[in-house]
Amino acid sequence: MVKSAEHPLLKYLSGLSAYQDLLSNLSEGQFRDSGRFGMGLPRASRLALLAALHADLNVPILLLTNRADRALGLFDELNFWLGSERIFYFPEPTPLFYEALPWSDSTRRERLSVYSELAKYLIPGGEPDPVPPVVFAPIRAVMTRSIPRRDFLRATQRLSAGDRRDLQETLQSWADLGYQYSNIVVQSGQFSRRGGILDIWSPSEALPVRVEFFGDEIDTLRQFNPATQRTTSALQKTMIFPASEALPGAAEKRGIPRTNLSEFNLPEIYQYPSSLMDYLPDKALILLDGEEFITAAVNDIEEESAARFQALAAQNILPADFPIPYISWSEIEDGFARRQVLELGHTNAIGGTPPAAALTACSSRSIRMDVSVTSGMSA
Repeated sequence: MVKSAEHPLLKYLSGLSAYQDLLSNLSEGQFRDSGRFGMGLPRASRLALLAALHADLNVPILLLTNRADRALGLFDELNFWLGSERIFYFPEPTPLFYEALPWSDSTRRERLSVYSELAKYLIPGGEPDPVPPVVFAPIRAVMTRSIPRRDFLRATQRLSAGDRRDLQETLQSWADLGYQYSNIVVQSGQFSRRGGILDIWSPSEALPVRVEFFGDEIDTLRQFNPATQRTTSALQKTMIFPASEALPGAAEKRGIPRTNLSEFNLPEIYQYPSSLMDYLPDKALILLDGEEFITAAVNDIEEESAARFQALAAQNILPADFPIPYISWSEIEDGFARRQVLELGHTNAIGGTPPAAALTACSSRSIRMDVSVTSGMSA
């Protein structure tokens, strides 16, 4: 088993018998039961446990919170424990549900980066990073309807040196994936052409890629620095992920023109609701930062959104049959079915009857006490 991160506080935590019991149960997949047992951890202690589990289990981890500010705070603090570039924030869009306003470029980029990272676990022959991602997400971000996993995976392109491709068809396919043409590629989501040289910057990559054709054959693939246009490394292959959740090609098939297309059209483009939960590999671990607070946030969001829709429909701003742009808590819970879920907070904490696969009350109390001590040591 992989050892916990070399942080002294995490070493202390990994040596606790209660933590080893928890780790053993997780390794055996005993937290796939639908009945969740709250660990009752103080909020200040939860990141230490997350960091230790990330090192020891070596699986993708999703932490769900009730609010964006809470998720961002935890996202920033985790650098103290992991110091890893494998930490991702999955943002909620600035527009509220039913508001016909554009998403920011940073929101698009950060969300697509998470989808692309998780897609590497799902695509045949995909090569995920040896260090799995940790994703922080406020619940409204997960509620937001998105591109279905099947559509995202089918749209993803794999380019290799020596491949034969029609240059014009390649350019059109990138436009269908949401990439914007630019004379020079300076940010993710753009592509350009100069003769037989194509540049493209996938949202999942730190640098753009230059694809040089010789006739209809890909001669070379190179990453380059957009500021200097100089090559940084040669590649044998690369993956081009969608640059938008609202795919222009998919929208046209539904009779929605590309003009002024935005994420507001997501529920109209895709018939079946989908969210981040559908992208998680089965081995992923889901952590809840207080289920009672998360479900309360969901209820508030749904009530406010229903009232907003009624007002907009009454003013004929939205049609009465406009599809719901979010998924419910029960639909999110459906995504828990094949994956292990830990409630870090106090929902169903000791005092109720934990599921048989959960830790004993004694072990959980020990973790709760010892992790609090560990957190205190860091103060």
